[in-house]
Amino acid sequence: MTIIQKLHARNIIRKVARQQGITYHQCYSDLAEAIAVAYTTFDPEAKRTQIELVGDSHIPTPEELISLISQKTT
Repeated sequence: MTIIQKLHARNIIRKVARQQGITYHQCYSDLAEAIAVAYTTFDPEAKRTQIELVGDSHIPTPEELISLISQKTT
């Protein structure tokens, strides 16, 4: 992940935080928690999508996930 991708992801998190009326840190924490919960699923289709997106090695940070999803949608 490049520094530009990381900064772009952080800007997205800031925008979401402002829209939700919460702090950047709360938004980041909420995203990290949601990602961790999502990666504990036993749904085979969800697991397959997660492995295709990130691989099977680790749970992504919010910045990593935002960057990966951004790359897939552009």
